[in-house]
Amino acid sequence: MDIEPAEVKIIRESTVRANIAYRVVAYNGADEDVFVAATVQAKLAQYPAEDRIIVYCRTIAQMKHFAEVVGGIVFHSTVGDMAKKRDISGL
Repeated sequence: MDIEPAEVKIIRESTVRANIAYRVVAYNGADEDVFVAATVQAKLAQYPAEDRIIVYCRTIAQMKHFAEVVGGIVFHSTVGDMAKKRDISGL
């Protein structure tokens, strides 16, 4: 995926929960599916089974695609009502 510099918006907010860490991973333009799957697998191996890995995407379609690639779930603003969102997030 090629992104023009003018399209990039850097957002950085303080993390209020000590158990959450954000990382930006450099991507070299190779096969996105392979890259995302390898990155998720590496993070799952690095952290305990009860931890979660979140992959942020630019579009819902891209999110659905990567969820299929890695066997994950999709969570976005238009997913169900509050009960459904709690079910998905495990809260």
